[in-house]
Amino acid sequence: MPDSMLALKRAIDVRGALSINIITMIGIGPLVTIPLVIAALGGPLALVGWIAGAIVALCDGLVWAELASVFPGSGGTYVYLRNVFGPHGLGRALAFLFNWQFLLYAPCLLASGYIGFANYAAYLYPSIGDNVVLHDALAVAIGIVTILMLYRRTAQVATVGAILAVVATVTVAIVALAGLSQGNFTQAFHLGAPLRLGVGFLAGFAGALYITLYDYVGYADAALLGDEVVRPARTIPLSIVLSILIVAVLYVLLQVGVLGAVPWRSLLDAHGQPTVQAQYVGALVVERAWGRVAALGVTVAVLATAFASLYGNLLGFSRISFAAARDGAFFAVFGRLHPSKEIPHVALLVVGGLSLIGSLFTLDQVIAFLTAGIVLIQGVAQIVALALLRARRNPARFKMPLYPLPALIALAGWTIAFIGSGPTAIALGSAWLAIGTIAFLAAAWRQRWWPFALAAITVMALVATPRFAISAPQGSQRWSNWNTSRVTLDHGYPVFTVEGRPYFPYGAAFFYERIPRDRWRASLLAYKALGINTLDLYCIWNWHAPEQGVLDFNGATDPRRDLVGLLAIAHELGFKVILRPGPVIRNEWRNGGYPEWLLQRPAYHMPLHDVLEGRYPATATLQNAHADAAAGEWLANTTHLDNAAAWLREVLRAVEPYSHDVLAIALDDDQGAYLDNDTWPAPRWHAYVRWLRQTVQSVTGTRVPLFINTYEMKVPAAAPAWAWGNWYQSNSYRVNAHDLADLDFATGLLQTQRRLPVMQSEFQAGWLQGADEGAPRPSDPASTSLALGELLRDGAHGIVNFPVQDTIDPHGWEAPWANWSYAWDAALTVDLRASSRYAPTRAVGDVVRRYGAVLARTHVATDAAIVWPPSLFSPRTLRNADFDELASSTTVLQRGCNARGVACELVDLAAVDRRVLQRDRFLLALPPGLARR
Repeated sequence: MPDSMLALKRAIDVRGALSINIITMIGIGPLVTIPLVIAALGGPLALVGWIAGAIVALCDGLVWAELASVFPGSGGTYVYLRNVFGPHGLGRALAFLFNWQFLLYAPCLLASGYIGFANYAAYLYPSIGDNVVLHDALAVAIGIVTILMLYRRTAQVATVGAILAVVATVTVAIVALAGLSQGNFTQAFHLGAPLRLGVGFLAGFAGALYITLYDYVGYADAALLGDEVVRPARTIPLSIVLSILIVAVLYVLLQVGVLGAVPWRSLLDAHGQPTVQAQYVGALVVERAWGRVAALGVTVAVLATAFASLYGNLLGFSRISFAAARDGAFFAVFGRLHPSKEIPHVALLVVGGLSLIGSLFTLDQVIAFLTAGIVLIQGVAQIVALALLRARRNPARFKMPLYPLPALIALAGWTIAFIGSGPTAIALGSAWLAIGTIAFLAAAWRQRWWPFALAAITVMALVATPRFAISAPQGSQRWSNWNTSRVTLDHGYPVFTVEGRPYFPYGAAFFYERIPRDRWRASLLAYKALGINTLDLYCIWNWHAPEQGVLDFNGATDPRRDLVGLLAIAHELGFKVILRPGPVIRNEWRNGGYPEWLLQRPAYHMPLHDVLEGRYPATATLQNAHADAAAGEWLANTTHLDNAAAWLREVLRAVEPYSHDVLAIALDDDQGAYLDNDTWPAPRWHAYVRWLRQTVQSVTGTRVPLFINTYEMKVPAAAPAWAWGNWYQSNSYRVNAHDLADLDFATGLLQTQRRLPVMQSEFQAGWLQGADEGAPRPSDPASTSLALGELLRDGAHGIVNFPVQDTIDPHGWEAPWANWSYAWDAALTVDLRASSRYAPTRAVGDVVRRYGAVLARTHVATDAAIVWPPSLFSPRTLRNADFDELASSTTVLQRGCNARGVACELVDLAAVDRRVLQRDRFLLALPPGLARR
């Protein structure tokens, strides 16, 4: 008998079908993606994401269940589309294209599991996380093992699947139990800030739903093996509904347990992204509840769970192409059965082999690819197929309750997922579909299906074109392109990378509003000659919104407002960009960057003469010393929130075509600066910075690093965003010992941020020209070399010169206490002549140009760690005078290290990495009064 005619044996009952679904659904997904859901929605609201995902999954599961009860054979979607739309009509084209798209979807889904397995294995062997080659090799190796284990008879596979299903379910249940048994339920359900149902929340909800749907995928895997299922018309619908309900309960309990056991903010870094430790959140929860030995055991079980999911996925996926080929609707080679093992070995090897290639991509890439590749041809097409069946009144053993409501909910959920995958993934999915169309036309011509094939594909193209036009995000970029940079770990040390390569930003503030439009290119070429590789851009609200209802990013009202044109020049010349959109912009600029027409509204409580004089809003001034109180005022000012959010979204959308050049975005200006500012614990300030972050991420997504620029902040390790430093020379002509000690202390505070490199957002070894001065005070050129050298010695991994060119304010736009000449005795004069500070600025630029990648990976080999002590105390017990004393005693220790040639770094014991605890000796100096506490 030819192998293509061999029949599959029915060996999978309800228990087996339920097992296959569950191991596919659970896997490693929820144990890795919980921090992503928390980051998207913020703390307890993550539960909304899991519940919403369960609702959409259940509704889509009901679509699968009814279709499976009518067409219970192997193949799933392929069978449904072909039978509903006609085996010799449109159904043939749809079925072929589904199987074609599945060759993109299935390997990407498997690859996401292999990558996740390797990520989690780094908990047991940290070198895996530090070495890309080792990481990818492990991912590929797991894929090979999975293929080999499935290269056996189905009955054996079903038995192994049942065992692995138990392991998967028990593992998640253990982690949930660990969290619930020791959890703080007040913490678990406590919102850090009042819930605001605005655009930021909706964007976060969409991101969370996208992630949770990915975690629920697999609830219909048993439908892919219909020819191997006992009583499929009953078994498949029952297994779908039960598996979703079981897994949904487990996921919600798991999320509650994690929230109760671990403070959710500890799972996110300063720019709202999951920390490395968050990748093993299951082990972290168990360790807190039952100790490290138990955590190690759970880690091994988690890896077994991950493998179980991969096992179940590849089992089901290999049967889809087989079923289509067996029916003559796909390439015949996929219909071959192994003569002795009775498995579709060609389909298994092709899908498995492609997944090994997918393992070489990043996790976010493969998830986006698989979503864009399958939603239209599976999720949406199946819902349409069900509607046609209902219209024809076809009998079904299982009927969807409350039809069509569940189908509409499922349609909405998949639409959100498709849009969220981003233009890159949508383009790949569309290109893959186009290639499949060509392949179908060729097959139709060879099989003499003509001329129907041409007509069918033409109709499909006409239908798909407007859908893609509507679904694709406006503009040329979306979140997937706001991800050019990230912080990675290299042997346990943080490294700032751009496009996957170490990058040292040697930047310069470019005040384009103070420079004539026709001189921008010449200025940027002069910057490039200095070795500058990154531009720091203040995008000032009132400059680009000169009148209410008028936004100018193209120079329509003033050539200097042509932000888009500037970004085009910067891109052409190879610059990267740090974006500062406010809403507050200090910079000696009129009204602190706020539009005059906005400040005249009662909500800002500004006298008209203050507005007309160009003074800052009172709340913006208040945040210099009372950040928490100022944040409370901002949060209570709905006029401010609405207008500031609208501004941030508009300016970011204007920048979107060049988003791939953006390295980082600042949240406001000078947030958290100064040691005497009340930024710790400051719950309202944290809430306001989170609001800024969520507003920005509603446009950019969560990939782009966000930061606050600060100077000698109280506890940077507890900041709500990544803290970058500001430093300016004192009034002395030359940098002195006091200046260097101040620079060491300010930079040392930045070192306390766990697994984040030290970045200097504003550096200036000069001083601004005063309002009553005819020229800026001169500074010894050697000061630039001394201070820049000290920053590099202290471990700086990025420096922005603020600025490298003296400029002139446009008439009337300077703040009332500022000079119209915005000059610093910088490296370049207004007319681009080299000043005495040009040579030392360029000397560092030449080093960065030649050795930037090395500098980005270089870290100070420390001999000892100096403890920055505030986190040893209750926040409410420390006064500003206490911080002054702590700063003085810490500075004494730093000077002592320098005098003895000992390399010391500052650490915060509340955020210190385990490796630092094992590596360093610790120095601690407490003033007598504080020591007694």
